[in-house]
Amino acid sequence: MRLTYYVANAFTDEPFCGNPAAVFLLEDALDTDLMQKIARQLNLVETIFVQEEGEDHFHFRYFTPHEELPIAGHPTIAGLRVLHHLSKLKGDTISIRVKHKVIQGHVDASGDAPIFSVVFDGIVHGEPYHDREGVADVLGIDSDDIMADLPIKPSDSGLGHLIVPIRSLDALMKIKLHIKPLYDLCESLGCMEIQAFTFEAYNGCNHIHTRNICPRDGMEDPACGSGNAALMAYLATVGQEWKECRVEQGYINHHVSVIRGRILDQSRVMIGGHAVIMSEGKFF
Repeated sequence: MRLTYYVANAFTDEPFCGNPAAVFLLEDALDTDLMQKIARQLNLVETIFVQEEGEDHFHFRYFTPHEELPIAGHPTIAGLRVLHHLSKLKGDTISIRVKHKVIQGHVDASGDAPIFSVVFDGIVHGEPYHDREGVADVLGIDSDDIMADLPIKPSDSGLGHLIVPIRSLDALMKIKLHIKPLYDLCESLGCMEIQAFTFEAYNGCNHIHTRNICPRDGMEDPACGSGNAALMAYLATVGQEWKECRVEQGYINHHVSVIRGRILDQSRVMIGGHAVIMSEGKFF
């Protein structure tokens, strides 16, 4: 058996930036255990397996090196980029079947480089979490580094993120990966990851800088689609009136990324960006 795969970096139009994902195009379904082993072998943040089910209808399955996920943002963007590269997309709206539902992908090819987007809907918001000192201690920052006028609260776009508003870029960059306390905090609130953000940015064209910390894998994601979808929906609940927002991420791990967010309402967000194909290979 030989499987063709690509590595595409999502949320960038430059090589060696963005967030890499491996994309496998399957003619026949693979055993779940084999897909998990392949993802572990490649050891990227996520690997996806794509099957065509009809014109502009596809089935996506998402795997980290450790487990299957119900949905993920940056590998969806990477998958759409590869499908576009192979001329597999006939229209600008794509139906994607994921684990528990069907989502919509979009391609805007009107500019110099196409923009690929995915709609997250049914986003659910939790109650505010009031222990700011406890959150600050877990993150390795001072409690004064957390904004006083915005809540800390869960926002679930499919994985579950704890949204933490930070006062400044300097404070955001001080956050440490204390994995066990981070894991315990997320577990206690029914979340999988933390999405911390500030309204300052390195690039003046962007509105927000954010960091995504994933304690279950002990790593930091350079660009998280589902985390930024949760963040965009959170912003809609706290009175931010942006309909479109540019978010930068990945500076901390030298994979600069730009995520384009569009707030449709408090439970629906479109997340998108460019993507670059970096490599093509055969898996034996």
